Amino acid sequence: MEQQVQTDLRIGPLLKKMELVKGDQLEELLQLNRTTDLPVGSVLVMSGEISDRILRTAVQAQSMLKDGLASEDQIVNAIQVVKNQGVSLHAALKQVRWSRDNEVKSSTLGELLQASKLVDQLKLTKALATSQSSMLPLGRVLVLTNALSRPLLLSTLDIQTKIRNGQLSREHAISQLCSLRDRIKMVEYNLSTRASTQKRGPELRIGELLVESGIISTSDLLTALEMSVQGDRRVGEILMDFDWISEQKLNAALELQKLVACRVMTKEAAIRALSHMHKAEDSFDKCVARETSPETKHQRDITQDEFLRLAGVLTGVPVSQLVSLSERQHVMVQERDSDETKVFDQAEEKQVIQAAETLREAIRDGHLNLDQSMIVMSYCLRGRMAVVEAIRQLGWTVPIKL
Repeated sequence: MEQQVQTDLRIGPLLKKMELVKGDQLEELLQLNRTTDLPVGSVLVMSGEISDRILRTAVQAQSMLKDGLASEDQIVNAIQVVKNQGVSLHAALKQVRWSRDNEVKSSTLGELLQASKLVDQLKLTKALATSQSSMLPLGRVLVLTNALSRPLLLSTLDIQTKIRNGQLSREHAISQLCSLRDRIKMVEYNLSTRASTQKRGPELRIGELLVESGIISTSDLLTALEMSVQGDRRVGEILMDFDWISEQKLNAALELQKLVACRVMTKEAAIRALSHMHKAEDSFDKCVARETSPETKHQRDITQDEFLRLAGVLTGVPVSQLVSLSERQHVMVQERDSDETKVFDQAEEKQVIQAAETLREAIRDGHLNLDQSMIVMSYCLRGRMAVVEAIRQLGWTVPIKL
């Protein structure tokens, strides 16, 4: 058991152990990961190193390792079977003589959220489908679609880690999440009652910024919010009274909040700046300058072929050649899972290419980031809908050029 805890279970090193990527390739792709802000696995798919089906299988295997459902040797051997024979992970595990220990329960994020009812079941089902088709982590999809707050996601992931490390039983963990859910509901109700007589608050709340940057915990924030509602005091003042935050960091968070409101920085950049200031103890000006410099703000333009690979759409020839092919077999397909593949006809191909180009333009114009565009593309592919309709269903307000 000790050996499993010490094993590096990050997806990059795991893919290397599974012989799905070489060491030098991984280093190059990690650099690309930093310029696109995409998960390492998605970068691998975008670059054409592995297919989205293989990535989904690897992520599934990673989850099994974290939950202790299989050994590292069993997973590595099973992945080779998947690679060579194209079967599902479950079928491959059977071939390597794996059998499930019924005493060991999995604790995936989806299972924990479902058991604690932190997310509405319909929203969770949609998010799971979007996560699978977009290859974005479930937590990221839930936050981007406003189904779960970032602080609550961080708390749930922290509790999940404690379960997997043997620090909490699954039952106790779910009980903690339920208590957290009830506290949040009460705080949100009290805040909404008070907000009905006040003007709309800022886009990035101070509490969210402080939790995301690792300065305070979600529990600390809830305590401060509860006291704020009862005593009509500011959250920041309460956090300082408890000595949970220094005046310097509170002032830095307030300044970052203004920069986000003025569109000088994104939420993500503000969180990174405050986190670096907290951990590395750099000056506020230095942390802000790094996040707002042209080098940091630059994101490599994603080609049309890379975008489609990232969306799980595979083409037999470069996309630029599709429009010039008149008599041919269908060359654009979408791998949904190990035993189902969607083949597009020419009319559908045109719609897919148009959606991809619209979303790439939205990224270049700064209206969407790459994660958000992948979620929109997932809706377009699953529902056979236009970009505008997908954005409407997501409840977003994005200026899209038609």
